[in-house]
Amino acid sequence: MLERLQPIRAWWCVCVCPITQVCISVCDVRVLVATLSRSEGVESNEKQKTFFLFFFCKMARQKAGTRPRPQRRKQRHRPGTIALREIRKYQKNTSLLIRKIPFQRLVREIQFCYNHCAMRWESAALLAMQEAAESYLVHLMEDAQICAIHARRVTVMVKDIHLARRIRGYARM
Repeated sequence: MLERLQPIRAWWCVCVCPITQVCISVCDVRVLVATLSRSEGVESNEKQKTFFLFFFCKMARQKAGTRPRPQRRKQRHRPGTIALREIRKYQKNTSLLIRKIPFQRLVREIQFCYNHCAMRWESAALLAMQEAAESYLVHLMEDAQICAIHARRVTVMVKDIHLARRIRGYARM
């Protein structure tokens, strides 16, 4: 069946069926299925249509000489390699981890819940608050990591954070 399809122009991947004399483009699925159904008496089964379409596209690419480039396999890293790379990256720089604008919106939202009026903030005050918040979170995560290692685990869990806060003297959330 597929051997009877002759290519007209290889660079366009257009073929003609000698039985029906219909030009079939690789992109035109309906014409392809209709031509194959007429020429070979294929019943209108969706699986068979997909099967024929796959082989027709493959044959048209082979005859046209435009084989798809083989995709390079994605490089695999051992578990933890990328995590260690990120740790080194973030420890080298002193930039803030949380974006400034979302943090400002959060601060203004929390302030509005308490005062019920919009207040103006100095940029230096917001920056100082963000520095303090990030420092607190980083040290809390360090303590939670130590608690997880003490429990012979690698993964930090919520109970590790609660334990770290309790040891520090803060109330439980």
